[in-house]
Amino acid sequence: MMATQSGENGIFELTIVGGGPAGMSAALEASRQGLSVMIIERNESGGSLRIARKVENFPPWPVASGSFLVELFRKRILRSGVPVLQDEVMALRPSDEKRKYFELELKSGQLRLARTVILATGQKFFLPDELSFLNRFCRFPDQVNLITSGKELEVAIIGGGEVALDQALLYKDMGFKVTVLTRNLLRASRKLLEEFNASKIETVSRSRILLAYKTRSDRTVLGWADCHGNQKSQEFDLVIVACGKKPEYPRMGRSLEKKIIWRSEKLDVGCPVPGLFLAGDLKNGRERYVCLAVADGMRAAREAARYLST
Repeated sequence: MMATQSGENGIFELTIVGGGPAGMSAALEASRQGLSVMIIERNESGGSLRIARKVENFPPWPVASGSFLVELFRKRILRSGVPVLQDEVMALRPSDEKRKYFELELKSGQLRLARTVILATGQKFFLPDELSFLNRFCRFPDQVNLITSGKELEVAIIGGGEVALDQALLYKDMGFKVTVLTRNLLRASRKLLEEFNASKIETVSRSRILLAYKTRSDRTVLGWADCHGNQKSQEFDLVIVACGKKPEYPRMGRSLEKKIIWRSEKLDVGCPVPGLFLAGDLKNGRERYVCLAVADGMRAAREAARYLST
């Protein structure tokens, strides 16, 4: 779905960077407030919600898959008429006393203007320094798009948090043989841990990945040491790393990034730059809940409307 509308003189009153739950909720609320609004999303709409096997923290909905909830969001966005531009915002230049708008530099080479901006870019997976050597041998959860083919693939999941266990259960549901490797003990909600333990998925806790290489058949060999120092290796069809996420945002200049993103205290939807707002996982750290993202989006949209009215 491409952008088909524009604000006055081509400048939208609000541009939302990111099309996850926070961004789409912000767009719907902004539209309800009567603002000219658009979403810029570099990938498919839905953000990290797309890959979630089960979502249990989005009342009043019963347990549902992330893809199901994303489809509901997308249908609402389509009915609302809010334009969605598939592109990536590479740089954001805030307004100053002379310029009463933001400049958004896109990967396609376009330059978009907006009077207010909501950053709802979420968090991205990354390799910790000690696993940097896996770069050529692994994928992140949002980079995998497998269709069940009846073939039993062997999948390694590196990580022991909520995302890693959710992905492990997802691939087991698809009929794959899954092994979870984690350097610490498993860390997740009690219910998820109970479901994971009941699944009998092979788990190597307190392990340290030592090596990785490709075989002639394009499988990946992982070698690791357990907590007793015993070493083992195994071949896998797919290696997924889900043990680290960090905020993702366009370039804004180091001083501005430090002021807005790198502060140690908990971030709010407002920030020191007038007309710029934050929403969703970008600001919520480890509290990556759909209900919080939705609330953030709606709050940020209302704050943007209030800012524009003054």
